[in-house]
Amino acid sequence: MIKAYEIQGCYQIRNAFNKVGLDHTLLVKIASTAVVAWLMGLTEKQAAVALSHAWADGHPLRIFRQSPNAGPRKGWAAGDAAMRAVHLCLLARAGQPGIPSALTEPEWGFLAVSFGGKELQLPRPFKTRVMEEVFFKLITAEGHGISAVQAAMALAETMASRGIDPATEISRIDIRTHEAAVRIIDKQGPLTNAADRDHCMRYMVSVVLLKNAIIEAEDYHDSSVWAHDPRVEALRQRIHMAEDPQFTYGYHHKKAAASGLTVFLTNGEQLDEIVVEYPIGHPMHEDTLPKVRAKFERNMEGLFTAEETSRVIDAIHQDKLPVHRLVDLLGR
Repeated sequence: MIKAYEIQGCYQIRNAFNKVGLDHTLLVKIASTAVVAWLMGLTEKQAAVALSHAWADGHPLRIFRQSPNAGPRKGWAAGDAAMRAVHLCLLARAGQPGIPSALTEPEWGFLAVSFGGKELQLPRPFKTRVMEEVFFKLITAEGHGISAVQAAMALAETMASRGIDPATEISRIDIRTHEAAVRIIDKQGPLTNAADRDHCMRYMVSVVLLKNAIIEAEDYHDSSVWAHDPRVEALRQRIHMAEDPQFTYGYHHKKAAASGLTVFLTNGEQLDEIVVEYPIGHPMHEDTLPKVRAKFERNMEGLFTAEETSRVIDAIHQDKLPVHRLVDLLGR
């Protein structure tokens, strides 16, 4: 896991595949191919063969994450990439020859054809940092929008305590956030399905303000009352999103994911801006660890008893326990 995350994460720092229209799960395939080759005991030459085919593959377009084509593929894209990695390693083990200049061939290589002629950058050596800085999803929202959801929750509580109706008394909402959020989840047109809604910061914020509660998975579904509530659409239209260069800098250099929300009321009053720099789920947020544990326990309930889950958690804290013993506890 450390190896796979580190390969994907280090290459993701400076290589913006989404800016050339490719989906970031391209890197899931590359990292998975490298690690699966290691797990299968392939030689270095065989691993290179598998990786050359991974780079030469037709890569997924980002289109399935963007309106009007956002859809369920967002949920299985990474699994699809990992499946392809296993297949390529099996081919390499069976003797399939490689493609030595899959990246660099000046006319037909990946860099020339799919990456605008730019070079891949590896800004730091592989160690363990990506796994140590992993951002756990503890709020059901696209990662770039979690800070905005948390800020909206604070504003919703303030308005509820003062008897302010967000549906009728908000004239405008200003959101300043990082560039990635503006580029990826600032959707202004119609939202046609659940996958579209959960990639729209405006929808997330509007629902939180109206329900005065955190947004849940079911709130994105077509069957949800919020998906068809005209108040949600009216609030979406009153939201203005803009990039804050400092937040973008923090996103790239401090692993922050900041957003700031300011609400303007119809009576001319402006509520104090709420800024969330390190939202819940970030390793620097004090509530992250206990809530990760609570989420783990909740997710285990489907197949495991409370006693079995407790044994797993105890094993996790035994640093000298052989890893296969932990895996045995998770087997069914």
